[in-house]
Parts: sequence; structure tokens; C-alpha cells
Amino acid sequence: MARGKSIDMGVLLAYAERHAQASSRQERGDVLREFSQLTGLSPATVYQKLKHLKRGHSPVSLAAGRVARKSRKSDAALAMEREHALSVAGLSQGHYGSTELRIMVAENMGLLPKGFYSTPAGLVRMNRILRREGLNQKASTRRSAAYHITANHPGHVFVVDATPMNHYYLRLDGRVVPYDLPRGDTHASDLLLREGLFKIWVYYLVDMHSKTFLVRAFAPLPTSKSATKGGENSTDWLAFLKWAFLPKRGTQSPLEGRLPPLHDCPLEGVPDILYADRGSGIGNSSLINRFVNRLGSRVETHLPGNPSAKGLVESRIGAVKRGPESILARHTIQNINQLNYFYQAWAAHICRKRGFYSRWQAGVKDHPIRRITEQNVYDALVANVKRVVNRFGQISIDGTEFYVTHEDAVIGQKIAIYMPAVRQGEERRYVAELPDGRIVPLVDPREREHGFEDIKSNPQSQGAINRDEARIRGKRLAKMVLFEDTLPPENQAKVLRFPNPAQAVETSSLAPPESFATLESALLWVHRLTRLDDAEINALDPENPPLETLRTVFANELKITGSIKSAHLVYFCNMIVEKYKEKTNEATAH
Repeated sequence: MARGKSIDMGVLLAYAERHAQASSRQERGDVLREFSQLTGLSPATVYQKLKHLKRGHSPVSLAAGRVARKSRKSDAALAMEREHALSVAGLSQGHYGSTELRIMVAENMGLLPKGFYSTPAGLVRMNRILRREGLNQKASTRRSAAYHITANHPGHVFVVDATPMNHYYLRLDGRVVPYDLPRGDTHASDLLLREGLFKIWVYYLVDMHSKTFLVRAFAPLPTSKSATKGGENSTDWLAFLKWAFLPKRGTQSPLEGRLPPLHDCPLEGVPDILYADRGSGIGNSSLINRFVNRLGSRVETHLPGNPSAKGLVESRIGAVKRGPESILARHTIQNINQLNYFYQAWAAHICRKRGFYSRWQAGVKDHPIRRITEQNVYDALVANVKRVVNRFGQISIDGTEFYVTHEDAVIGQKIAIYMPAVRQGEERRYVAELPDGRIVPLVDPREREHGFEDIKSNPQSQGAINRDEARIRGKRLAKMVLFEDTLPPENQAKVLRFPNPAQAVETSSLAPPESFATLESALLWVHRLTRLDDAEINALDPENPPLETLRTVFANELKITGSIKSAHLVYFCNMIVEKYKEKTNEATAH
């Protein structure tokens, strides 16, 4: 009961009578809740008071409540005990063991009176003081209070986290295979490396408002020579976030006649806030932070070691592990794509069944999402820095000299350098925009470095030991399970998929991709680099329109090589810019 909390005795007796005369359990619950709201007491305290009153306890004492008894010790005695408790609790930082041992050390140091706390009765006294002052072990290890964070609308806050998969690993040949690590083995990493197995990390994203969530699995390889295992990393996080932010196209169905699992998933767009761990592949990644910031969002992190701060995604991870992941048949998942189909099919099924999709669609009516395209993603991943060209025609980036041009007009000028994002371990490539608008690639004078680590292993399957009848039966039943048996039921929900109200996100970049797969995308970049429209370009040579020439050249290159090289496009764009400048200068002179 709440100490010192008194209530009116007439109110207590009135609600006790109503509770006794209630005809149903629901009605008694309504009485308890109404009594609790009126008095400010907890429902458990209210129930205890009514129960004690029914057993014959005095209504006067129950209405008055319990009052904390005042200590008979003087303030000086209490202050001295507090100092003693602080000394004993402070010694716990030195790993002196139990309270009894810390008392011994404190007495030896002269912090406590000899023999006062070292007796059995003194040890009980010290434990009571530590508990009273909040210095005991239980109080010291108790988590601090956390705020309950809420989101105002879909797309306001996306919470993300990643966790390794249990009992399933990726083999070197690309197959997903089961493997049970021995319990309590402290050399798990060495065992996996010897077997040629890599952990599978499952990435989660949950919309805080609608609870709509996405799941995708990755199997990262070691990213450096010294690493022996792959883990949560910024490269996979970037791929996951791009996939989550863009409209869902679903994975190719491995089962004939089944739709892609995310064909009706409404979750897309850039959130206002991306909430993640401080030490994850997001919190410490400048690439992810720059990517998110350029799309108009921001990354918020919480303190490490406090999973309750993002309990929404933690609870979703636990629900998936206890639910769909627990029925995975050991022999049915063949590769990472099939595993992703499994996860996404169950995620879509849960979101439909629980009404998460419907809540998302209801929320975006008043708060349109901010939709992005592949071009927005590409532009957001391009770094832009300013550098001055030295007298050797070079600029410096991270202590490395890159050659730009030998033209005197560019020497001493500040130019913009663009760096498209690359995967870890790949060669950096830069392009520069000269003062006259031309785009030139930067030349790295250093020799290219290649670092690859050969992983030699001889994977071999190990049968699990049959310890009891239940495990033998489970192994026999697992062979009878088909992949279809582990999938959720077909979509029977009558939820209409409406297009999301969206606002286009605008981004810009002057660093073209390495190649173009279509003629239209190449011509679009011609206008983007030259900053000229069709009429202005064709006016350079009315008898032989340059755009028609470019169409013919690019079409032939696309037919022969299958793509249009960026270097060829930049060369023609620079020619068009030069021709346009000459014609403009001639018109000005006349």
C-alpha cells in the first residue's frame, strides 16, 4: 500500500459496498478502476484495501493508510552511518568481493570502527544501511528510468537494429546451412572459421507510429585482412536503408504461383528521424549520416547498453525469433534469397494481420511521406568537397595528390570534387567540375593496392547426437516439413492498397555513373552536364543536329557493348560546352 496516503472513510465504504454487490467480474473491475482514479492509489492497493475490509479489518486504519515510522536515531548517528556505507560501497569499485570482505578492508584502512560491523549482527546492520541509502548491489545495478518515445505520424521515426541469426550460417558456396555450436564453447569464432561458415545478420526497421516493419538478412564476409568474421557494418546498413526507403518491388518468388511478399507493403520514404545504436554501423558511420542528412533526415542514437531505449524494435526481433524463425525447417532454406523471402513473407503477413498496413495508410492521409527515387539515392551518396588546384595541376585529398589538368586557367582556382560512394575495399574514384563547367576524372598517381584474404576450409556436416526421444522425434518430423509449410497463409485480408501521398525529394549531383544501361538515361545526363536544352544544343549546328548524332553514336555503342561509357558521354558534353561558348563569344563580339 502507499505509505502516508489517506482517503475518505465514507468513499472507502461506498466503493466496498459497490464492489461486494457487483454481479460480474467486469463490473467489479470497473469499480476498482474508478476507485483507483478517484483516490490516486494503484489498482493493487485499492484491491488490498477492499479485501482487508471484507476480512474485518478496521475501516479507520485502512482509510488512514500506513505512515512511515520515524527513526529514533539522531541526525548525527544517521549521518555517521551514511559515511560508513559510502566507504563500504566505494570499495566495491576495487573488486574487494562481498560486503564482509569490504568491511574488513575498510576496518584495516581505518574507515570503520574496529569490530563494530565485522560481527554477524554488524554485517546485518551494514546491509540494512546500504539498502536504506540505496548503495546495495540491487540498487546499483538497477537501470535508470527511461523515457517512452512516441511518433506523431508514419515516417516520423524509424527504429532500426540488427541481430545475428541462431543456428543458421552461410557456407562458402553460398548455401545457408544449419550448424549447432556446442553449448558454452568459448571458441565459437574459431569453430565457424574452421567449418567455413559465416554468421547471418538480420536487419530490422520498425515505423514507430504504425508498427509496420521490414526484415532483411545479410551474410557479411570479413572486411579486412585481420578480421576473421563479418558483422554488423555500414555497407550492409546502407543497402538495407536504400531498400527500405525506396518503393518495394519484392523479391522474386521461389514458389510458382505466389506473389512477391512485399507487393502491397506501403512503407517507403525518408523518415524525419532514424533511431539507432550509437555503436552500430549507423551511429559511427559518416557515410550513413551523410546519406541520411542529404535526404532531409537525421540520425538519433541512444546510449549503449540500454536496449529498452529502442524496445519497439527489440520486441519485434524477439517476436520473430520466438515465432516464424522457430519453425524454420533445417533442410528447406537453400540460399540467402530464399531466407529473405521467408522473413519478408512473415513480416508482410504479421503487418496485415495486426493492422499495421492499415494504420500506416490512415496516417499518411494527413502527413504525406517524402518519396525518393534511385537518382535521389545516388545523388545523396556523392561527396562534395572544395579544393584549390596547385601549380602542378593537382589537388590534395586525404594527403594524396590527384592530377586534374595542365591548363593555366585552372591553376589556383577552387574547384568542386565529387566522390561517388564505394564499397569498403574498392578503389576511390573522383571527378572534378572545372570553372568552365567541364567534368574531368581525377587521376590517382599511386599504384592500385589489392588486398584479398584466402579462406581455406574444408566444410563437413556433423550430425547432432540424439539425446532423448523428443529430439529424435523432432529430427524425424523436420524431414517431413516442406518450405511451403513454414510460410504464412496467403493474403486474405481485404486491405486496399492505395498509392501513398508523397512529396518529391530533390537532390543534385554532377558526378555521372560509370556507365548507362539505356539511351534515355544517357541523354538525360547530357542535358544535366551541359545545362542546355534540346533547342540550344541543336542550334549549334542546324544542318547536323548534335543530339541526333549523339543518339546514333550512343545507340551503336549500346548495341555493341551493352552499355554507354561515362567517359564517352563526358567527352561529348565537354565538346558541346566548348562549342556553345565559342558561339556565344562570337555573338557577343558582333
